[in-house]
Amino acid sequence: MKLKRIRSDNAKEFLITDFFNNKGIIHETYCVETPQQNNIVERKHQHLLNVSCALLFQSHLPTAFWSFVVKHATHIINRLPNPFLKFKSPYELIHGTLPYLTQLKVFGCLGFATTLLAGRTKFDKRAIKTIFLGVKTGTKGYILYDITTNSKFISRNVTFYKIIFLMIQNLLQKMILSIIHLIVQFLTWIVFILFFLSTTQITVALIVLLLQIVIYLHHMMKLSQDSHQATDCQQNSRRTKRPPAYLSNYHCSTVVSSNTTHTTPYHLHSYLSYAKCSNHHTAFSLSLFGTLDPTSFKEANQLECWQKAMLAELEALDRNNTWSLVSHPPRKKAVGCR
Repeated sequence: MKLKRIRSDNAKEFLITDFFNNKGIIHETYCVETPQQNNIVERKHQHLLNVSCALLFQSHLPTAFWSFVVKHATHIINRLPNPFLKFKSPYELIHGTLPYLTQLKVFGCLGFATTLLAGRTKFDKRAIKTIFLGVKTGTKGYILYDITTNSKFISRNVTFYKIIFLMIQNLLQKMILSIIHLIVQFLTWIVFILFFLSTTQITVALIVLLLQIVIYLHHMMKLSQDSHQATDCQQNSRRTKRPPAYLSNYHCSTVVSSNTTHTTPYHLHSYLSYAKCSNHHTAFSLSLFGTLDPTSFKEANQLECWQKAMLAELEALDRNNTWSLVSHPPRKKAVGCR
């Protein structure tokens, strides 16, 4: 595929006439304030802005990170199927293979990046809090932002929490601190006013009350932060729950929950149920299949079916000349047969 024509606005960064002449490309410009002359590019530009704004609003990151937002939005759009491309992604058309989607993470979410071994002691942190800013092109690492040092780095060993946005927590903490600061200022002014209007004992009592209120608000804020982190970091197991393998040949609809995933395509409890039977009838039906194998010779010898089975086994051994019957040697112990 060869590029034959390019259309842009009158910006100077597109005025590369020598390059276009060497490549045989025709460069066209459209009039001022007439974006409809280049409607395809303008629609794609609006698409990028919409996706970028959605990512930025969700993560609550400042606009200083706009370059990372646009890059990540482009990364996502290039890997999404497009109806104009016969439901194929631009990445698939260019590279001829399906895109690798395991690196896609929620933009702006919380991530714990493993610290480097160099310079790390036994008592240092093994991970640091970061914010996900995208994927680095040409590497298998993630672009991360450290909020404590205000630095950006690339790491591969990261654990992400897709529903936790660190910027939102920071904004809530700042809001709570500002509210506490206003309350403290208000109470301080009240204490100073009453200091000139009342006696010393009342003033001391008001100062003690002010300190108790400040300590209480600080304690409540710390408890809310700890509970919020505990609830957010809690994760449920994603493993698929399956019944034990030894129950695959049995009808266990009364034992196995209906939410359990079955590997059998046509399991029996979809067509047979004891829901409308009485408790006695259900117990009787299940007891028909509840016969257990004997665990010793004494138990097996009391059952007629097992006696017949043992005789048939002995007859088969005799018929095949497996063993020869001889007299028991003196002072020797016979070897049993199962």
